[in-house]
This record gives sequence, C-alpha cells and structure tokens, in this order.
Amino acid sequence: MSVGRWLGPPPADPDRAEDLDRLVRRYLAGHAPAGPEDLAMRAGITLGDARVAFAGAAGDLRATDDGSFLGPRRPGTPAPGPPRLLGPFDPVLHGWVSREPFVGVHRTVVTSNGIFRAACLVGGRVVGTWTQPSKEVVIDLLADVDASARGVLATEARDVARFLGRDGGPVTFTGRTGGPVG
Repeated sequence: MSVGRWLGPPPADPDRAEDLDRLVRRYLAGHAPAGPEDLAMRAGITLGDARVAFAGAAGDLRATDDGSFLGPRRPGTPAPGPPRLLGPFDPVLHGWVSREPFVGVHRTVVTSNGIFRAACLVGGRVVGTWTQPSKEVVIDLLADVDASARGVLATEARDVARFLGRDGGPVTFTGRTGGPVG
C-alpha cells in the first residue's frame, strides 16, 4: 500500500500568520497575563515571531496597565480562581519573564538559588508560603488575608495532609495572622 493511500492526502501547507495567531491565543488561555517576551521564552520561538503573534491578535486582546495581555476580549471580567495552595515549582510561577503579576512584592517565594517554594495563592496573587514539617501544615502569610480565604486555605491544607497520609495535625497560620485552625 502506498503512503498516500494509507495516510490520505498531505495536509495543506501551514499558514505562519494563522499558526502564530492560534499559538498566542492558546498561550494566553493558560498563561495570561503575558507579553511577547513570555511567549518567546515559553514556546521557544524568536522574540520577533512572538511580537508578530501579539500584533496580529492585538485588536482582540485585552491589555493591562503594564503592557501585558490577558487574552481575547470577552463580555465581563473573569473573577480570579479560588484560594489555592501551590506546590513547589508550580507552573503558575514558571514561564514568564517577570513573575510580578503573581508574586508582587513577595519575591522570597523564589529563592536566590532558583528554588520555588510552595505558595498560597489568593485572588490570583501569592500571599504566603506553606510547609508540612510533620502532621501540621504551617501557612506563613506574607499579606493580610480575610477569614473566608483563610478557611479555604485551611481546607486545602487538610486535603494535602490527607493525600500525603498525614491526617490529624492542625493547620497553623503564621506571619500576618497567627493561631491554629480546626
């Protein structure tokens, strides 16, 4: 059997502009806010190609005050996800030239030797770090967090402890807020 008969006709020649447009939209769907430098670094393409991709989609993208983009314009503004505990080296903190939109002033989440600490995310921003030195989960808050977000983080911590087979210990908040939780 011939290759053409077995696989069918060859695909159409790629359209570079379409491919770059699709790439930037898919990238922003999972990694916004981001800019051309971020796309180039993450996708392994040239900065020039990344700029072409963003320029081609610019009319349909929402820009931020710092010049990065949030993705295609849609009615309404999406709310940030719920509070979460992120493990060390979580992808949320990778793949950007600047981690400023997520880390803000809490740069100690990434150490000087490149270690990414387990972090607490509230409102799409890092607000603390967490560890589990024994059965107890310790959440060290670097910013003020309301009681509702603390409750969600405590539930997340209990879920992590249960997953790791370390049930039974309390969740302790240190830093901006102290004291054990349930």
